Amino acid sequence: MFHVAKIAKKKENEHDKNLLSLGSLQVEVQKEEQKKKFLKVPIILIAIGVVLIFGGVFYKNIADFISSSAELFKKHENVKPAGQFLRCTQKKKDKEVGISRVLVTTYHFKKDLLKTVDLDYTYTPLPNSMDIATNNLSIYNEKYKKLEKSVESIDGLEFSTSYKENKMKIDIKIDYQKLDVSKVPKDNLINVSNKLDQTLREIKEIEGRAGHLCNTN
Repeated sequence: MFHVAKIAKKKENEHDKNLLSLGSLQVEVQKEEQKKKFLKVPIILIAIGVVLIFGGVFYKNIADFISSSAELFKKHENVKPAGQFLRCTQKKKDKEVGISRVLVTTYHFKKDLLKTVDLDYTYTPLPNSMDIATNNLSIYNEKYKKLEKSVESIDGLEFSTSYKENKMKIDIKIDYQKLDVSKVPKDNLINVSNKLDQTLREIKEIEGRAGHLCNTN
């Protein structure tokens, strides 16, 4: 009987020891977890420090990049589609005066309604007509030079001429939104045949009937 009690007591002591060991192990595990938590804090702080250092070093580059990207985006955002236009070419050869004339007319529209017109004239001698052509080109140049001075004060009308190496160029810009047509000289040197808000369709029909080549490129 005494022997049985002794065995039971021994088992009870071993059980208590096991419990103590388990408790000690749990305490050690908790300590290790605490150590890991404390180790994570310095690592995080170091990482933040590195980021701040690099951020400080490259701040200007980063700021410039952000600024450039924003500006680029803004430019793309503000890009507007090109306005409507119709460009027509007319060629004429006058053998009597020995001159070839090319007229390029560019019509500018807004919502299919005419607003401005550019007239670009180019005069050159015809082959085998150099002598007569040179003389007539000089006469034309004098006439257009005088006209240029007389119309320089007219609002909505820009006029320029150039004469070089037997080639005469005349550029006329007409803004029908500003131009008072009654102020334009009544001669054949300036062709103001259109009107404000004339439709794209109407002008296409007029140019087509005249046999002029037109495009929108």
